[in-house]
Amino acid sequence: KEALVNAEELNELSAKLYAIPKLSGTVTQKHTRINTQGYIESRLILNSLLFDDVTLNTLKSQHYKLLGALVDLDKEKETIVSSVMSDQINISLYEKLRSNAQILKRDSEKLHAKINVKDEVGIIKESDVKLAELLVQKIDNEIYNIDRVIEQRKLDIESKALYPYPARGITISSDKVSQLLSLKKNATDLANNLDLKKIMLSKLETK
Repeated sequence: KEALVNAEELNELSAKLYAIPKLSGTVTQKHTRINTQGYIESRLILNSLLFDDVTLNTLKSQHYKLLGALVDLDKEKETIVSSVMSDQINISLYEKLRSNAQILKRDSEKLHAKINVKDEVGIIKESDVKLAELLVQKIDNEIYNIDRVIEQRKLDIESKALYPYPARGITISSDKVSQLLSLKKNATDLANNLDLKKIMLSKLETK
């Protein structure tokens, strides 16, 4: 998008340069019968295009094209920011979920240990032992899946921001997450406003 903006800036400049007056000069040494030593004749020539409707419309069209390209660039930036923000919110929520899952894992491991003790003395059913083992395995699987989602979100952020995700991670409190969700809505509203602005500029460009 930045390359497109640069191209439109050059197009607008080219249109302006085409329309501005052109000044040229010549210097000629001449001789006459009376003045055999000669003299210098200098001439300045000013050429100016008449600013007809076509010229003015061309200038206006190039100007609105440039403004439209700038709006497209702003839209792309807002889209990237909104997408990165959404990914980071998801990371924070999944990290909270993983923290809760790890607490459940510790509790399930303690329960499993107690059941094993009772199983050794023969005061508990074998089905209860299996159930406790399955619970620990299920929680381990959920933690693994959560970690995969978090890593994928980090890769998504890196591909959009073109910058490595911080090795120490990013810590966001629950209050901040709520604020970011509100900002995400505002970013969506801004994108809608930019769409309307682009439509208006496109109409002006064709006039």
